[in-house]
Amino acid sequence: MKKLSFLAFLALVVLVIPLSVVHAAQTQVGKTVTVSQTLSENAYLAGQEVYVSSTAEKDLLGAGGKITVNAPVIGDLMLTGGSVNILDSVGGDVRVAGGDVTVAKSVGGDLFVFGGTVTILPSATIGGDVIIFGGTVDMQGAVEGSLQVHAESVVVNGIVMGPASIKTSDSVSFEGKADFRSSLAYSAPIDATIAEGAKLGGEVVFTKEDGGSSNDKNIVAGILAFVSIMMLVKFVGILSVALVIVYAFKNASLTLSTQTIQKFWQMLGVGFVATIATPVAVILLLLSVVGMYVGFILLALYLFALLVAGVFMCITTGALLSKLIQKDVQVDWKWTLFGTIVVFALPFVPVLGWVAILVLFFASMGAVVASLWRDAQVKMKG
Repeated sequence: MKKLSFLAFLALVVLVIPLSVVHAAQTQVGKTVTVSQTLSENAYLAGQEVYVSSTAEKDLLGAGGKITVNAPVIGDLMLTGGSVNILDSVGGDVRVAGGDVTVAKSVGGDLFVFGGTVTILPSATIGGDVIIFGGTVDMQGAVEGSLQVHAESVVVNGIVMGPASIKTSDSVSFEGKADFRSSLAYSAPIDATIAEGAKLGGEVVFTKEDGGSSNDKNIVAGILAFVSIMMLVKFVGILSVALVIVYAFKNASLTLSTQTIQKFWQMLGVGFVATIATPVAVILLLLSVVGMYVGFILLALYLFALLVAGVFMCITTGALLSKLIQKDVQVDWKWTLFGTIVVFALPFVPVLGWVAILVLFFASMGAVVASLWRDAQVKMKG
């Protein structure tokens, strides 16, 4: 397929960013990214330094060394960085992974943070639930929902309306403005430091735990939380690439998906052989002086095909599901979304889920390799 080379390049570039552009989205990537104009669509920002000083009217995703959001975000906010500062209000949910994380203003939805040092300032009010995994957590703001904290040390000096659960490996301090309106359960090696004026609610449960044991649990929980947010970023990235391909090249996507489904087992065989045999061929070529150049080219094409097949698998899965459910192959945003969700859910099914993933990937890989081969033959004849 002549368009496949461009699609592969598009998929490669967007995955390497790794944030991608979706239909009707605003994307900025660079060493320093400064946003001074209103973001009217979903925005994807990535850079060494990212600074947002204008309103984001929809969702905002950002990745960088230092990220500062100093303007309102109407939708959801998801950020990953070394230093993350949220200095203005967010209407939806906030999900953050960073070294130093500061939240200074209100959040309309839930707040999820994975960080080294996490500070929620007194000027911040969280409208939903709060979940924090961190090293040092300073909770000065108000929480209208529940509060869960896993950290080395925790300070609370604000109002918590819902149930609170705090687990630390070092210390817990409840300062004078701490006010728990519901139940409170906390675990630590020693009793909490409770300042005069602190209100701990009607039911307080303290569990004394060994610092090392508690720390190990917090580390495991933190790793799981970090993996979860990275999986979410990966899901958004792959789905975005797939949607770009579907919207920009709908006919080509439909044709390739239809061919894959019609010749499914043949494509599966081609994909299996290509996936297993190509690395062997690359190694043999690299070991020979004459074939070294060809080996590098083949390796680049192989990695190229793997990336494209990974994205195309989501499109193909959606098309296959449409064939099974509606008896007709369809390629649009709904079936692509459905297919992507299924692809990401399958690994959670023991054994059979991974078998299904391999089958779908090999079939997609076979379709990509076959299309690249046909395209190469056409160019050679031309």
